[in-house]
Amino acid sequence: MNKLEFIKGIYPFVKEQIDRLNKKFYHSYFLFENETGLDVIKQGRQEHISEHPAILGGVISVYNGKYFVEYSISDVDKNTIAKVVDDMLANVPVFNMEYRVPEEELGEKYFKTEQKIPLDSIKLEEKIDKIREQSEQIAKKDERIKNVINVYKENFIFKSFISANNFLTQDITRLDRFIQIIVSDGKSVKYNYDGISKQGGYEYAELPDNMIDMTVRDAIKLLGAGQIKSGIYDIVASPEVAGLIAHEAFGHGMEMDMFLKERAMGAHYIGEQIASPLVTMYDSATEPGESGSFFFDDEGMPSTSTKIIDKGILVRGMTDLNSAMRLNVERSSNGRRESYKRKPYARMTNTYFAPGESTKEEMIKSVDEGIYLIKGGSGMEDPKNWGIQIECLIGEEIKNGELTGKIFSPIFITGYVPDLLKSISMVGNDLEISGLGYCGKGHKEWVKVSSGGPHIKFKTRLG
Repeated sequence: MNKLEFIKGIYPFVKEQIDRLNKKFYHSYFLFENETGLDVIKQGRQEHISEHPAILGGVISVYNGKYFVEYSISDVDKNTIAKVVDDMLANVPVFNMEYRVPEEELGEKYFKTEQKIPLDSIKLEEKIDKIREQSEQIAKKDERIKNVINVYKENFIFKSFISANNFLTQDITRLDRFIQIIVSDGKSVKYNYDGISKQGGYEYAELPDNMIDMTVRDAIKLLGAGQIKSGIYDIVASPEVAGLIAHEAFGHGMEMDMFLKERAMGAHYIGEQIASPLVTMYDSATEPGESGSFFFDDEGMPSTSTKIIDKGILVRGMTDLNSAMRLNVERSSNGRRESYKRKPYARMTNTYFAPGESTKEEMIKSVDEGIYLIKGGSGMEDPKNWGIQIECLIGEEIKNGELTGKIFSPIFITGYVPDLLKSISMVGNDLEISGLGYCGKGHKEWVKVSSGGPHIKFKTRLG
């Protein structure tokens, strides 16, 4: 199916149905979604090659003056759409409008990811051979490598948004490459991982040699890792760990649908100093090529860059349409759905600390005794009380301004978010954004996100 031609062909009819709805309701739109993809996964001798189950359907949404009502459909044809519209007109009540629905008038626009090497220009056999050869090469790097998990994922994401004033389409292509190295010395088994996730084409299929070598090297280092003694430490965090802190510290807690539910401490600190003056933080769907980016969100808002913290001052949060409307704040492009079958939430996109002026080397030299946190793992936060807990996979001891080579794993960061952010005393000049992860919310709806930052120096409790 040519997705663009299909939606262009059905657009005049859908627009007529939207106009019908708007004669009764205050705001109506239709979101069409079609997602497909390919997985090539090699795990030791096992190989898994499959196409993703296709996501194909749409959602019709109306605002009746008091709340939003939505119908999702898996059969996107004229009869089904007309039947749903008839049902909504007959059965959905309408009320005096409590809130104005903000919407930009964009007209007709088409967006598409640039692929330097189109994914469909490379034969499947070539993609499979690349993963096989690479896995074999990695396995030969050290006799302690017991298994290599090598993942190649293509994602084709097409969405169209139709409302009274807008007809938008976006055709996004994303490539995920991931390796996990499992090692053993006969006494213990450890693992390490890395990869890339970018919007684009086959130009991202090749993992850099230095990334592979570092992943293997650090996996082997973990075989000798010790357990860290609990306490307060001076810390230098890598861009990956800084991104995990950004995501957990002011991620969900600054999604403003949480403000409506009175489940976010941040709602009471807008305009207040909650971090070091060195700290500026963004959530931005406009970052070129990053996996959390898009051209418009699932409620038709063009992609925006939102400054959450400005030189330590908490500026604002991220909105979906409902929270922007009810809180009477400027809308941002954070209205996202797991799929057309799910409701929209205010969700992160690419969340990161802005770079500063220091170097990694300067930070390490400034630490008498501390830890360099190298590799992130998982994290969780308590937006209502601003608690944070992050697991890091790899940390290296710093003594007298130098890395000693002594490795600790796992390491847990715990603390109160403003205390951690106010303790940041140096911010690096080396911004990096990573998009390997997904983020869950609500009934565990998952969306693709990226996070990152520069190296940062701070003080907090480790255990």
